Amino acid sequence: MKLVVHPGEYVIASLPYGSLKPREGEGFSAVIATTDGTTIVCPKYQEPLTAVTEGGWRWVEIPGPFGFDEIGILKQILVPLQIPIFAISSFSKDHLFIKHSDIESAIAAWKDSGFDVVIAPGG
Repeated sequence: MKLVVHPGEYVIASLPYGSLKPREGEGFSAVIATTDGTTIVCPKYQEPLTAVTEGGWRWVEIPGPFGFDEIGILKQILVPLQIPIFAISSFSKDHLFIKHSDIESAIAAWKDSGFDVVIAPGG
C-alpha cells in the first residue's frame, strides 16, 4: 500500500458550532460540524485566528480509491505505530495527521512493515 507524506504544517482547530470554513488555499482542509462544535483541519497558514488550535501536524495521504466494503485499511497502517494520530476519511481516500516530531519514526515503521512511502515534493 502506498502512503504519501505531504509537506507543511497542519493545525486541528476547534470553533463554536456554525463557524465558517478556512479560507481557500492549496493542500488539505476539512470541516467537521457537529452539535458540540466545528473542527477544522487545515494548513497552518489558513489557521482560524479565533480558534483553539493544536499545531505541528503532518498530512499523510492514503491514496485510494477504497470501496466502502473494504475492511481494515486504517488498521493495517496504524498497527506499526505507537504514536498519536488524527484520521479523516473522504469518499475515496483516507488521511492521517501525525505530529511533526513523530513523522520520521512513522515513516521508518511503515517502511519496515513493507509500505511504499512517498515523500511529496517539498516534504
